[in-house]
Amino acid sequence: MADLFWTFMKPELMEEPAPEEPKEEDQDIPVVHWEGMVLKKGQIGKLTVEKPINLWTRADGKLKAVRVLKAGETYRVYGYDGGFGGQYSVGGGYFVTKIDGFVKYKTPSKEKLKLVNP
Repeated sequence: MADLFWTFMKPELMEEPAPEEPKEEDQDIPVVHWEGMVLKKGQIGKLTVEKPINLWTRADGKLKAVRVLKAGETYRVYGYDGGFGGQYSVGGGYFVTKIDGFVKYKTPSKEKLKLVNP
């Protein structure tokens, strides 16, 4: 009986973004450190979560919540667009909405970006 109860009452677990495996063509890119992280090919900056905020995926023109990001977490940023009020692409088809006071975006110097994005 208890198993049946938890089958229906168990909260749906949210999947976290999986780290991407380095591709063979990326092995020629030098290791570039910036503010405690290694810059990756295609990365344009980083996002620091200041207050809890949703991580989203997009499907059929709608947003689907994946999980809530916690204050202090940092993510690589690979792009930005004006969709849904402005969102940062953090890779793997995941997005974080640009909301002042909730997230802080920083970008490395142009020289560092050129090293990983020749």
